[in-house]
Parts: sequence; C-alpha cells; structure tokens
Amino acid sequence: MKRMHKRIVLTLLAFLVAVLLTKVACADDHEDRAGIERLHEQDIAATVSDNADQLTKLWDEDAVRLQSGLSPEIGKAAIYDSDKQWQSNRRGGHTLSYKPEIKDLHIANGWAFEWGTFEVHYRAWEGGKEKILSGKMLRVLKKQSDGSWKFFRVMASIDSQKK
Repeated sequence: MKRMHKRIVLTLLAFLVAVLLTKVACADDHEDRAGIERLHEQDIAATVSDNADQLTKLWDEDAVRLQSGLSPEIGKAAIYDSDKQWQSNRRGGHTLSYKPEIKDLHIANGWAFEWGTFEVHYRAWEGGKEKILSGKMLRVLKKQSDGSWKFFRVMASIDSQKK
C-alpha cells in the first residue's frame, strides 16, 4: 500500500512540475514575442526615417544582410556603411511607407526564424514620382544579453517595382 501511495504522490508531483514548466515556457514565449514585435516596430520606424544611425540599432554585431544583386554585407559596420552611403545619395528622395507582413515565426532557445513579404512606397528623388517595391524576406533574429532582439541574418529579394 505504501508503494502505491508513493507512486501516486510521485505521479502527482511530476504532473505539477510539468504544469509549472509549461507556464514558465509560455511566459518566456510571450516575452520573446513581445520583444520581437518591438523589433518589428523599430524596423518600420527606422526604415521610414531613412536614417542609417537608426537602422544600425536593429542589427546584431555579427549580422549579415543579403540583397538581390548586391554583395553580402558582413557585420554591423558594413551594413551601416552601406546604409550611410545610400542615405547620402538619396538626392532628396525618401521612404513614404514600409509594410512588412510576417507570415511565419518560430522561436527556439534565443533565436527566432521568420519569413514574410514587404511593400515599400518611396520617392527616388525630391519631387519624383512615387514608386512601389514589393518582395520577400527571410530573417534570423538573435536574442541579446539584455533581452532585446536584433537582426542576425536577413535575406531580401525584390519581386516587382511599380511606377
């Protein structure tokens, strides 16, 4: 009888531990999703700002960006240099809107993997006609030591450009 009682207690204890671990995992997942959503909001604001200094805040130090028709940009400094050069060559043009749509997101052990589509409305130069770019993206995000999330790997391809 004691043996059966011990088994019941151990089974109940294992069940309670499993419930607690599930709640902790759900809380962590909720916090991670909220942090990733903050990164998404910062991405939109920085992109529309057309400011390389704001854009660089989104990247992990060891980030890599792959874009159609361009050489890989390896490291946060290289991405910043590219954005700074683009910023200085805009001839008064600017981004009017940026609308990413994340289709799928997976989070695992301090990493997140997502893919989606995007649409950008912009003017190539001061007084120029509004243009629209649309495309696809694949992104790997890395959780930072302070709990925030940064882009670690980003690949984007342009599907079309409308005039």
